[in-house]
Amino acid sequence: MAESVRSLSQAFAILRLLADAMPMRLTEISVRSGISPSSCLNLLTTLTQEGPVARDRQSKTYRLAVEWADLPALRKDLTSRLIERTQPLIDELAASSDAAIGLWKIVSRERVQLIAQAETRGGVRLRLDEGQRQPLGSGAVGRAIAAAQMVEGSELEQRFAAVRWQIPFSFAEFEQQVVRARRYGYAIDRDITYRGISTVAVPMTDLPPGFSLSASLVSGSRNDAELALLGGDMLHLRNIICESG
Repeated sequence: MAESVRSLSQAFAILRLLADAMPMRLTEISVRSGISPSSCLNLLTTLTQEGPVARDRQSKTYRLAVEWADLPALRKDLTSRLIERTQPLIDELAASSDAAIGLWKIVSRERVQLIAQAETRGGVRLRLDEGQRQPLGSGAVGRAIAAAQMVEGSELEQRFAAVRWQIPFSFAEFEQQVVRARRYGYAIDRDITYRGISTVAVPMTDLPPGFSLSASLVSGSRNDAELALLGGDMLHLRNIICESG
């Protein structure tokens, strides 16, 4: 792809990201968009000079300019197309795995929201409440996202502290699970966020503003090897979704 075309595509990725999120700093925009910090700064500088993006000098954050903020094409494009191509795939996985599948979206610096779901079909049915929000660090989704974003130190501690855990759970354990998720590509939560529920999640943070897939099932219904296989299935599904975008 020619450099000029790539730059144009990256500029639109930034505009869509800002349309779907709160004002953000350069580093966060770079992480969520997958664009290098230097390229991201150059693009933001140009977009600010041309008018679509506004920069707050005091907070050092960027947002869409007022006249661009309500353009339907920017708000609708990525999320609606992602849901369209994801829904039949998560329906299929829910049926084959007997797990409740969710598609989550990062909607602010502190929260993720469930934007699509597929319930189980077995005798014991699990269904996620579409539209629900939870802290960014919560559940397998939170650990998967933190692993993909390479979050460490004080930022990781803040995400951990914002969650009300169902059972005693230390930050050291949380940090270890994030490291494990970084190694394997998926995170697992057993009864820690919701009693009686185990969840496997994979990140899709390369799609702005950042997404994740989760698979939830009754705890004890799968052993470690079976959860690992489900993690592999989720990674395969993630790759199919991202490649088709």
